[in-house]
Amino acid sequence: MTKLEKVIDSSWFKYTVLALWIAIVLLCLLNMDNITAENIIEFSPKNKFAAAALMMLLFALKSLSVVVYSGILFAALGLMFEMPAAILLAYLGSAICVTIPYFIGRTLGSRYVSKLEVKYPKLKKVQNIRVSNDFIYVMLIRFIGYIPFDVASLYLGTIRVPYRRYLPACLVGMSSLMIPMTVLGSTLDDPTSPAFIISLSVHLTLTALCTLYIIYNTKKNIEKSKGL
Repeated sequence: MTKLEKVIDSSWFKYTVLALWIAIVLLCLLNMDNITAENIIEFSPKNKFAAAALMMLLFALKSLSVVVYSGILFAALGLMFEMPAAILLAYLGSAICVTIPYFIGRTLGSRYVSKLEVKYPKLKKVQNIRVSNDFIYVMLIRFIGYIPFDVASLYLGTIRVPYRRYLPACLVGMSSLMIPMTVLGSTLDDPTSPAFIISLSVHLTLTALCTLYIIYNTKKNIEKSKGL
């Protein structure tokens, strides 16, 4: 076992990341009176830059923890920034979030896949839907969200999917969740807004289509293996 494997598998590493998140949540709770929509909207340009940097740090921390839901971060961006900036930051944050575990996976190598399979049995089903096109394979995994994003990134790094295909496919696949959640953050006062309903409908439709394709492709692969 390499030093990196020992760190990733160690309890202290997991508890340290979790402790950082708890500290951030407690800080927010203790300052709840000062965290209002009005104060957030009235950020000066300098404060907005600092807020953007903080959000990118949170995305980096999220990449190391499977217990944090990324949709919360997308919604926070929608609340804190104007929509064009919020979407741009959501893509940047997503890129950070999927890149860190990917390169950890590449460093660990293919021998770490078996350990991931033990921890996350659903990973075997993801392997069964493997297609020859890496871009489509990564995009399908991101669309359906069958396994935690961070685990998927780690796995795709261990099997060495080329990064030039991996990153664009991740961003395309995550868009169907990222955009609705970011829009939701900007319309918290009106969650029935047409913008949110339309983006959520697109997300659900794409997820359903991808799921049907995966079921079809899995059955096809099983029949092909039986034929051999």
